[in-house]
Amino acid sequence: MEPGDRLNPQVLRQLIFEVVEAKFGGNYDVAAEQIKPVDRLRTKTNPFTKDALYNIVDDRTALKYSHLEAIASHYEVPTFLLLLFSRLRSEQEKANDLPLALITEVQHLLSFLKILPQEIDRGTFEAEDLERWAKRYNEMRLDLDS
Repeated sequence: MEPGDRLNPQVLRQLIFEVVEAKFGGNYDVAAEQIKPVDRLRTKTNPFTKDALYNIVDDRTALKYSHLEAIASHYEVPTFLLLLFSRLRSEQEKANDLPLALITEVQHLLSFLKILPQEIDRGTFEAEDLERWAKRYNEMRLDLDS
């Protein structure tokens, strides 16, 4: 890693810091106790220890997907909602406002989510399925934009 490179996106580090501050009064011990791993079969130990939280916020430890899953689980939302939230926040910080293009993308995503149950029923979750989903999403985007 080059000097100045980050292990973790700034927006996610800041979000974790704010979660600890807002929900746990800045107490990293309590946060580490309350934020639990989602699936003990995949994650044998709690990914959030006090040290792990400090190190993620200070960008000394790489943020793992299990960390994001644990935060999302704590809020009782799907992980993709946390990722979407962080993406929207990042775009807002860059532009000081949400660009119209990003709002339109969210509208496209919402439209696609309406047909997703049909797609899930058809798939085995392999690369071909992702290709089909991408094609359907992009076709839908073009239809909505015209």
